[in-house]
Amino acid sequence: MRFRGAGAAAAFLALVLAGCGTKAVKPTELTRIAYGGAVGEKRTWSFEQTLRGEISFGGLPQLVVVKLKGEVTETVAEVLPDGGRRLSQVWKLSPPEFNGMPVGPGGSATTITAGLLRAPSGEVAPLEGGVPTTDLLMWAARTFGGFFPLLPRERVAVGEKWTRAETAPAAGGLEVQRTVNARLDAVEGEEARISTDGSVSLSKAAPGVPIEEFRLDCGGEITFDLAGGVVRKSTQDGVLRLKGRAEKTPVSARARFTSKMTLVP
Repeated sequence: MRFRGAGAAAAFLALVLAGCGTKAVKPTELTRIAYGGAVGEKRTWSFEQTLRGEISFGGLPQLVVVKLKGEVTETVAEVLPDGGRRLSQVWKLSPPEFNGMPVGPGGSATTITAGLLRAPSGEVAPLEGGVPTTDLLMWAARTFGGFFPLLPRERVAVGEKWTRAETAPAAGGLEVQRTVNARLDAVEGEEARISTDGSVSLSKAAPGVPIEEFRLDCGGEITFDLAGGVVRKSTQDGVLRLKGRAEKTPVSARARFTSKMTLVP
């Protein structure tokens, strides 16, 4: 992956970023929250993300506003004996806006395809053949776009909190550390409302990967479809920090971001 100039740094940053009317359950009732989906089932979400902060390219800092829109389509390829799913995800990213101007030649969309395994409670493992940088970016987008938070392994009551953490391999020898603190705020019919905060960081870098340090901290609210085992809506906000290199030029960033994602009917 090659990066040139401030516009390329903005594109790099945007790619990184890449939840009625029914009866509520009683506070003492326990609810199972788990990812699901039948073989062949396909779900699509639209998302919008905005970053405001500072990018330093070659030691020259500048204030930026980066806006990114797109959609992600997920298809269930296999249901595993333990209840996990083998999935295919296709991310379509519109050209990002950098301080109000589109970035990228011709205004064409970027498409990224990623395969992964996901447990019912949300742990994720990449399939073989992934590209290291892309895989790390997909970890960030999945977590902090609010698509796939870590869920409790046991049934929980309204008001109950849980903390989940995992350190997992990404492609190319990278290791990713993810921590999620969450609370089940309400359950109405087949819909659960969950509040979350947490972080995702690069715990182990890898030779040849241009990202040296990476961390996202954020929190937000998620609406989860209990029957379908899928996130319906998510709003998130937080802070991104990263350091890396575009070829031999040092690049760093610190930015606040907001993210909104909605399941397309």
